[in-house]
Amino acid sequence: MSEMKKRITAEVRRILLGDWDPIGIRDLPEKYRRAATDEYDSYIGAIIGMLSADRSQQEIANFLYDTEIRDMGGRRDRAAADAAAAKLVYLRALMASGK
Repeated sequence: MSEMKKRITAEVRRILLGDWDPIGIRDLPEKYRRAATDEYDSYIGAIIGMLSADRSQQEIANFLYDTEIRDMGGRRDRAAADAAAAKLVYLRALMASGK
């Protein structure tokens, strides 16, 4: 994996954990958080693909919210998905600079 891809992956992971976090793992002790992070990591490829395909912020927010409802049993409002999507779209510039 290139250094740029590692950096993008790390940024997506940070946003998912810090801003989206539908199952509330951010405040768990490190050993439990590390194990639970795999759940979020399974969505990183799809998100990077959406960013590469120039999907809109709204489409990314919909993906996050739908994933939360469908796969994680979440019932929160959309605010966390919207906030995470807003940060994720800014990664496009970083991705473009690495090509």
